[in-house]
Amino acid sequence: MSGFAGVSGHEGVKKLLRKAVASGRASHSYIFEGPAGVGKKTLANAFAKALQCLGHVNGDSCGTCLSCRIFDSSNHPDCIFPVPSGKKTLGVDDVREQIIKKTETAPYRYRYKIFVVNQAEIMTPAAQNALLATIEEPSPHGIFIFCSSNAGAILPTVLSRCVRIQLKPLSLSETREGLVKKGVSRKDAEFLGAYSGGNIGVALNLAESAEFKEMRREITDMARRLRGMELDQVFSCYGILDKYRDAVQEALNVLLLWYRDLSVVSGAGDASLAMQADMLTEISEASGAGPECFNAVLEAREALRHNANFQLTMEIMLCKLNGAIQ
Repeated sequence: MSGFAGVSGHEGVKKLLRKAVASGRASHSYIFEGPAGVGKKTLANAFAKALQCLGHVNGDSCGTCLSCRIFDSSNHPDCIFPVPSGKKTLGVDDVREQIIKKTETAPYRYRYKIFVVNQAEIMTPAAQNALLATIEEPSPHGIFIFCSSNAGAILPTVLSRCVRIQLKPLSLSETREGLVKKGVSRKDAEFLGAYSGGNIGVALNLAESAEFKEMRREITDMARRLRGMELDQVFSCYGILDKYRDAVQEALNVLLLWYRDLSVVSGAGDASLAMQADMLTEISEASGAGPECFNAVLEAREALRHNANFQLTMEIMLCKLNGAIQ
């Protein structure tokens, strides 16, 4: 498990946290806020690991000391990760047993006793109230790191006692490079980085999803062929979209990204602006597909969001993509 060096993006936040580690002046409570998959848990783990490291370098964990090795084995005695006991929420009993009682004793052998609460929004209001006294008057060795994709579910009294750190989606280049480091091909990283909107966790999940790969293949293959089809063949493509009716917004987003990149490349004449070399082949096969196709998909997506008839909306979109109607 890598330290800050292995966390993609969030350079400003990492600088702040490294400074806290290096100075030995970490706050007693933090909350990392941001959309699911943006990297809150990864960053919290890197922070906890660095705080406990016996030989941190410039505020980052060394990766080789006893503490780092134990942390990487997920058995660190002074890093606690509370989880619900058989329920979907973290209740009062969970907080009392897994957090409050453990703050009453000194660390086993390391500098801090660190509690990393992932999905902190699942703590019940009663559990948060029970925890309040502990974070109001923290022990000198206790550090709390809360991660939440819905900070609105955290009581204001708890939030006010935490250092609040907002995590935003990564840039396309940061997401792409982060995915490549995780073993994703550069071509797929380019697509998934843009598709996920800079959310590297979502992108990694999609990279591992056979269902998503199949949907992407079918949808883009259909898009390649549409421009040269006869009208009866165009209507036969409805079956592909109907297959993904339950995930139609995701399917349309694949189409949007595909046509957007075609428009960028064909307009700019530079394949490096989008999907690199093989996109040029797709442009020629699409034979003239341009911004109007992107707009047609966008219109269909919005129509479905307003409960338009699914089949009619899809068939009109397909005809526009084919060029049969404007």
